[in-house]
Amino acid sequence: MELYELIAIFHVFMIASDWSDLADLSFSREMASAAITDQVACSLCNDFYTDARTLQCQHSFCLECVRSRYLSDSRQCPNCSRETIPNSIDEVESLVPSINLNQQVGLLIRQGLVMTSSKLECQL
Repeated sequence: MELYELIAIFHVFMIASDWSDLADLSFSREMASAAITDQVACSLCNDFYTDARTLQCQHSFCLECVRSRYLSDSRQCPNCSRETIPNSIDEVESLVPSINLNQQVGLLIRQGLVMTSSKLECQL
């Protein structure tokens, strides 16, 4: 299911005044929230993306998470195990920003569909 579909379903849950109208939907408000969160969470820190960056293997992580991975001397992507972590801190800093993921996180927070994490609150 695409993120925009999950957001639409979550909106239905948020504005429903009579939960009996929603009895035929296949998942709960909590499940919808969890599904949305899974779409915008970094698999390294398990938090919302903060300055998401994309590796050559097309997996995305928070910039700080990629920095930490570089500093730990691990060059393998945690998702696919390909050696795609850059070889220098300058290359880490110049990784392509994942504009789409960064915008999705911002949109979800502004719409109040997800709670901000302490990591994000510091940077907002």
